[in-house]
Amino acid sequence: MMNETKKKRIAVSLSIVGSIVAFFLLIVIGYQIARMITLKNQKAEYERLLAEYLVLVENGESDLDYYHSENYLRWLARTYGYYFPEDKIE
Repeated sequence: MMNETKKKRIAVSLSIVGSIVAFFLLIVIGYQIARMITLKNQKAEYERLLAEYLVLVENGESDLDYYHSENYLRWLARTYGYYFPEDKIE
């Protein structure tokens, strides 16, 4: 049979082990909360960058349409010295 001192030692040991486990669990929970906040901020930053790039792509598509337009190609040709048959040369 266990005497009273062994029971007290076991109780104290269990309470110390429980406290240590609870302490480490709090550390892990704190780390997870910090990580979630960091990831949330990164997600917001990536969404902001995505919106900027989508605007750039839209502008680029309109620029590309302009560069493929006949007016731009005619202007470019005339800039480099090409004369069209309908041009009046004096």
